[in-house]
Amino acid sequence: MTAACILMAWAAVAGPAAAQGTVLATVYVTVVARIPDLARLTARTPEVVFTEEDILEGEHLGDQIRITRPGGLQLDFVGNRNAEILVSNPQGLVQVETGTVLPSERLEWRLQPGSRWRPFGAHMVRLTTQGPGRSTLALDLRLSLQYTDPMGTYETTLVFTVLVPPEP
Repeated sequence: MTAACILMAWAAVAGPAAAQGTVLATVYVTVVARIPDLARLTARTPEVVFTEEDILEGEHLGDQIRITRPGGLQLDFVGNRNAEILVSNPQGLVQVETGTVLPSERLEWRLQPGSRWRPFGAHMVRLTTQGPGRSTLALDLRLSLQYTDPMGTYETTLVFTVLVPPEP
């Protein structure tokens, strides 16, 4: 492209005031936007702790205590595709000191108040399906303990997996 053509193009866009002078150089810049295949899930709540106070204030039913934590676990999703969010708890609640295991089904979740409680388990189950965009998922958690459970600190790791369908 000659300097005269560039000057005429500039004059057409910028108007007559900007077209005065001599073009000494022209620089072309390439702009690249790389849009990734994006489906990201992050834990807004990296740790949920049930305390002695929670146990005392829990729902005492016969030989068990149910502790409910509304919105106790929050996850942030952002993606540009449809995605399924799966969850599993492969190991149960393991006592740190002795290795005693409480079944993973003792910990339950639900996405909305009033919906049914679902136990965590070793196999992945669908938590929800998300469309493109950004959203926060708030899970209610409920832990069931028995008065005869050995005392100690129990821990488990919940595994959340994002699954996207294949491209058409």
